[in-house]
Amino acid sequence: MLKIHPSSLILHPFKFCLSMATPWPPVFDTDINEAFVKELAARHPMRVVFRDDGFASDSVKINIEQIFKLISPTTEIKVI
Repeated sequence: MLKIHPSSLILHPFKFCLSMATPWPPVFDTDINEAFVKELAARHPMRVVFRDDGFASDSVKINIEQIFKLISPTTEIKVI
């Protein structure tokens, strides 16, 4: 399920950038679900950037802030 590449990290089936050069992982895939958000939050990133129309449902988009507050409260979240 988890594959690590030199410049990116893939949490099947979602790809996002996670490297020393970028302090936040931008997530631009579509159909992002709560399981993925929880796994990402468990890594305690400094910042995370999501694509506005990339969520599987409106409830996932609404719940990401609560998920990060519980798991990684210091993470800054952006939705663009």
